[in-house]
Amino acid sequence: MGIFSTVAEVAKNKQNFKNWEEQQKLEQSKRQQLYQNKHYSQKEIENARALGTTIIDAIDVMDNHSESVAENVETATEPLVFMAPFLGTIAGTIGAFKFAFNPAFLAFLREMMYNKLTALSSIGESRKKPSRNIIHSFVRKSKVF
Repeated sequence: MGIFSTVAEVAKNKQNFKNWEEQQKLEQSKRQQLYQNKHYSQKEIENARALGTTIIDAIDVMDNHSESVAENVETATEPLVFMAPFLGTIAGTIGAFKFAFNPAFLAFLREMMYNKLTALSSIGESRKKPSRNIIHSFVRKSKVF
């Protein structure tokens, strides 16, 4: 559909384009007449060249300044860009530690380990493995687990 609408727009504006083209030819012929009628002196040509050189030098100074400012901004923001993923990781780690050291979560872990060790010790008692009984008694008495 896009190509058909483009062709329709070109056909619709064909007369406007022809009018614009004629106006450009007329303006160009006026410029040619002015150029032929007006002869510039060597002094005027030198002044125009000096003015052009001054303008180009001013633009170069502005370009160098803007480039310097852009580099300074890039230097200032570069560490922030590289640190952004680490800040997210640090925030997630802090949240995880808050969750991990929550007393309710620690009680849950202690209960879960106690249940697992109880099951293991019952298996170990039948095989007479005292090391599991030691771990079992440590977990039961421990405040950390």
